[in-house]
Amino acid sequence: MSLNALGNEIFDNIDLVWIPIAIFTVHEGQRLKAVIFCAACYLFLRLQIETMHAFGFPNGMFGLVKMDLYMRGLLVYGFMTSVFLLLSIWSPETKGVIFMAACISLFFTSVLVSTVALVL
Repeated sequence: MSLNALGNEIFDNIDLVWIPIAIFTVHEGQRLKAVIFCAACYLFLRLQIETMHAFGFPNGMFGLVKMDLYMRGLLVYGFMTSVFLLLSIWSPETKGVIFMAACISLFFTSVLVSTVALVL
């Protein structure tokens, strides 16, 4: 494997770095939910990009943004994951059901915002 191929492989999976960050930053009772949130964002980013490519829009439907789909998705999901982790750190006493509801609502917000970013 060449150095360039190794660099591409690392960049293609760079958003996996959020999983260990989530493990080490959130409070003990929130770790599993935080890891699931990060993994779901990782999987949904790939699903959205594959869907856009399958529909024949490798640069978005409108082509207004001259940035790669993967980079747009990384920016959106990276921002939303950092917001999620900050909110998790700032709310250590949150009950499990309320924290799960916050996870789900922030996840669907992330999916919606990334879909808009990928369509542009």
